[in-house]
Amino acid sequence: MAEGKRHLMIVTNAIPPCFTGGTPRLLRWCETLPPLGWKITVLGFSEIPFLDKHDRILSDEVTCFPVPFESKISRVVSRFTMRINPTAWPDRFRPHLPRLLTEIRRVFTFDAPDVVMVTTPSHSLLDRDFLEGLQELAPGRIVLEQRDLFSRNDASVHSEVDLTRALEMEQQALPYIDGSIQVSEHHAEIAKSWLGEKPVVCIPNGFIRSRYKDLPRHDPWPGKREDKLRFLFTGMVYGITPMALLIPGFKRAIELRPELKNRLRVIHMGKYQTEALGDWSSLPGVLVTRDQISYSKIPPYLVEADVLMLVIADVQAVAGIPGGKVFEYLGADRPILAVTNGMAARIVEKTQTGLVANPNDPESIAKAVLHIDDLWQRNEAFPMGDPAQRDRWEALNLAKELDRFLRRFAH
Repeated sequence: MAEGKRHLMIVTNAIPPCFTGGTPRLLRWCETLPPLGWKITVLGFSEIPFLDKHDRILSDEVTCFPVPFESKISRVVSRFTMRINPTAWPDRFRPHLPRLLTEIRRVFTFDAPDVVMVTTPSHSLLDRDFLEGLQELAPGRIVLEQRDLFSRNDASVHSEVDLTRALEMEQQALPYIDGSIQVSEHHAEIAKSWLGEKPVVCIPNGFIRSRYKDLPRHDPWPGKREDKLRFLFTGMVYGITPMALLIPGFKRAIELRPELKNRLRVIHMGKYQTEALGDWSSLPGVLVTRDQISYSKIPPYLVEADVLMLVIADVQAVAGIPGGKVFEYLGADRPILAVTNGMAARIVEKTQTGLVANPNDPESIAKAVLHIDDLWQRNEAFPMGDPAQRDRWEALNLAKELDRFLRRFAH
C-alpha cells in the first residue's frame, strides 16, 4: 500500500463480484478515494464460488479480506425475497457477523485504520452487538453508510425492521452517510428527528465519466443505421422496476401511429421476474430480451441506445430512491425516458437529460414515445441540457465530498 495515505477500512455485507444491492457503490469508492489520499481495506462476506475472484477492486491502495459465506438460496431469489419479507435479507448475514468481527479484529492487530466505514445495504450490518464490537476497536472513528434509510417520504412507511435498525443506529450515536438524495427539507427533518445533531451527509452513487470518455458516438440516433428506434432498459426487472407498466403506453403510441410498430424496439438486458416483465404478446416483435451484461462492459451498450429507460413503480416506500441506474445513464449522455414519479424523475428534469412520464398513465408514456419518434424521424438530436448540470453527480466530485466528511473522523 502507498505510504503517507490515510487508511479507510470499509466493512460491507458482500464483496464484489458477489452482486447485491449496494455493491456498485463499493466499487466506486475503491476507484475514486485512493487518488484523494486514501488506502482502503475491504472486509466483508464472499460467497464461496467467488473467493478467488476479487481482482475487480484490487490495486496498490485496495486490499480485500473476504470472509467465506455459503448461500443457501440464489442471489436472485434472495433479492426478490428482500422486497417481500424485510427480515430475510438482513437475517441472511446476521448469524455470521461474529466471524466477520473476528476477522476485523485480526486485521486491526497489524494495520489499524484511521476510520471505519460500515456500508450496510438493506440494514444487513445494523446489529447492536456487531456495532458495539466495532466501537470498542475504533471509538470515535466509525461512520455508517446506508443507501436509503432516510429516503422515504415519511418515517411511517418504514417497516418495523427498518425502524428497529434505525433505533439501534441512533443509540450508537454514529455519524451517517446516506446514499440517497436528500433534496427535500422533509427528508432532512426525518433524518434530524432520528439522528439529532449527529453528522449526516448525503452522497449517491454518481457516474464515472472516464467509463464513457473514449467510446465512439453515432449521434443523434444510433438505431437509424438499422432503421430502428431502440429503447434500452438495463438491469433487473422485478416488483420495484416493472417493465409491465410500459406495455399500455407503448401500445397506445402504436395505436396513434401504426407505422411505429415496424421500427420500435424495447430491449431489456438483465434478469427478470416474468410477472414484472409483463406479457408483450400484444406487441409482437417489440420486446427483445438479452442476457445480463457485467458492470464493466455495459457502457458501449448504453451509448449505442437511442433512448435509455428508467421504470420505477409508483410506490411511496421508494419514492425518494433514485437508484444507481439514473446516474449511470447520465454518464452515457443519451436521452432518458424516466417512467416514474419519484426522485429519478426529478434528476432527469433538473439535468434536462430526457423526458418524464407517469407510470400510471399510458397517455403520458405514449406522448413521450411519440415525441421521441418525431425527433428520430427528422434525425434531429434530443435537446440535452448543459453537461455542467450533470457534474454534481460525477463520482469524482462526490468522492471529494465523502473525503471531506471522512477526514473529520480520521485519527
